[in-house]
Amino acid sequence: MDKLNNATGRQKHALMLGYIIYFIVAIMAVNVVLQKTAARRQREEAAIVEAFVRQQDYSQWVERYGIARRVDGVVDGA
Repeated sequence: MDKLNNATGRQKHALMLGYIIYFIVAIMAVNVVLQKTAARRQREEAAIVEAFVRQQDYSQWVERYGIARRVDGVVDGA
């Protein structure tokens, strides 16, 4: 801010405009990071929901038809 105190009128305007542009660019960068974080979280939540739905579908098939899968020698289901 030392530059701002020692500057003439036109220089002060230019410096303030530069600071404002810098501030806006910083806000935009933070916004991009937040959007990417939100998108990643949304994808993770969608994957969790999809896995849950698939498990529910599998459980219904086991209940209806007595179908079971083998996992390392352990029979799951019927």
